[in-house]
Amino acid sequence: MNIKALLDQVKNLKLPSGEYAIFGSATLAIRNLREAPNIDLIVTNKLWQNLLASNIPDEEGFIRIGHVKISNWWFAPTKYSIDKMIAMTELIDELPFVPLNLVADYKKKLNRQKDIDDIVLIGNYLKHQTPDRNNDKEIAINFCDQVNKKLDDKILSIILFGSVARDQTTPESDIDIFLVYNDKQITHKQLTKQITKILVETNTQPPAIYPFLVPSSLPLHELPVFYDASIEGLILKDNQNIASASVQKIINSNTKRISLPSGKWVWINLNKKMMSKKANLLTSASQESLLHAKESFGRGSWNMSIRRSQEAVELVTKASLAKLQVDYPKDHDQAPLLLRILKAKGILVTPDEENNILKISTDLSRKRGPALQYEIGYDKETASHDLASASYVIETLNRIMCQKL
Repeated sequence: MNIKALLDQVKNLKLPSGEYAIFGSATLAIRNLREAPNIDLIVTNKLWQNLLASNIPDEEGFIRIGHVKISNWWFAPTKYSIDKMIAMTELIDELPFVPLNLVADYKKKLNRQKDIDDIVLIGNYLKHQTPDRNNDKEIAINFCDQVNKKLDDKILSIILFGSVARDQTTPESDIDIFLVYNDKQITHKQLTKQITKILVETNTQPPAIYPFLVPSSLPLHELPVFYDASIEGLILKDNQNIASASVQKIINSNTKRISLPSGKWVWINLNKKMMSKKANLLTSASQESLLHAKESFGRGSWNMSIRRSQEAVELVTKASLAKLQVDYPKDHDQAPLLLRILKAKGILVTPDEENNILKISTDLSRKRGPALQYEIGYDKETASHDLASASYVIETLNRIMCQKL
């Protein structure tokens, strides 16, 4: 049957994301390796129970809806559990497919002629593919398995987030994972030592794994960095419902993520207490960076002075956004967004101040990389100008925000 027609049948079911995956012959058909007579879905036990409320399994144990064949089990043992395979899926045409290498692993356990033929098709296909990052989820889950095995109940929640969870990896992508640990059973220092050992043993080649260690006494919903994970993160373990409860609190709040024309996004209406604390930290950090810029200038290190001046400007603009309960991740030039929000809120910024702040932030953000990597050797005059510019932005924004508050 035509694969597009099969996929349309799956889409029409409107099944919840993260609760199912396409398995079997459809994983080959979507790549034009062969046709698929129907489409197999593996689902979580939770979704299976929901489907049983309005569907009766056939004599083989499948729920069949049109040409869609659904089960929460499979014919032969698979390398990973159903839930883990669902977590490892890759998105194709907005639908979750089990990766081909896992399909091949399963088919190797069978001795049917069609499975033998499929293994050859998959092998030839993968052999001619440009190396990609489709196994990142598998790498992440293998790491998490080792963490669970060695630390067990000391780790309460594991959440995969970032580009790997979004299925948007690039050659430069890392694997980001939240590990919520029971700080009554293990200290941060003890955990760091054990996690480092696991990383040395398992993470021997790219992509790099970066675990964020969060004590259970610190609520996840009070961490701005967790907000993206609340939308697109994959919860791999959640013994005490810590992660799911924090996600629900974010959903129930007035907080929203807004997409920008650039493809980036911004969070608004964040928790006032949380963002006030972040604003204070960022304000202090901006002053610290400015001090370092002055010290570098005094030593005649013009490039490092410029780099620290840029950091000071970025930090003070982020601090100003935090005071407005806004978080704008992954951008070194925060000034354009800040000034748009100030204008929208009726906070007075003179035309000269606006133009100066925009010009300084943009200029320094462009110099950020070249200054650090010494791709350009900047001179004393440029460093002096940028140091004065950073001081101007900090003084101006602190004054504007004090008036607002």
